[in-house]
Amino acid sequence: MLIIMIVAIPMYVCATASVPVAAALMLNGITPGAAFVFLMAGPATNAAAIAAVWKALGGKVALLYLILVAVLALIFGFTIDYLFSAVKAFGSTLHAEHSGIPFLLKSISAVILFIMIIAARVSSLWTRK
Repeated sequence: MLIIMIVAIPMYVCATASVPVAAALMLNGITPGAAFVFLMAGPATNAAAIAAVWKALGGKVALLYLILVAVLALIFGFTIDYLFSAVKAFGSTLHAEHSGIPFLLKSISAVILFIMIIAARVSSLWTRK
């Protein structure tokens, strides 16, 4: 993850372009957590984003921004890897599924997505006048 971060921070990549790059990296063997580090650190620290933060908020805030992005990307990357390994171990004890993503993770993700869609819909109905 540190190597991915060292590569991603100076790399000029937008959020849209970083997704296929992260997918290609995962197909070549990096962990989901390391791919997340790339997805978070790359677009958040490209030259345009840093320049905008520097100009609007100053150098100290821009440096703090870079440090926070790096630290939080690593924390969440390790967390994602831990969760994937825990869910995969738990899912393998329930049944043998070989589709890549464990059934439990698919189910939890579907429920979270459904809740987010309903919340967005309810929010949009309440804000209309």
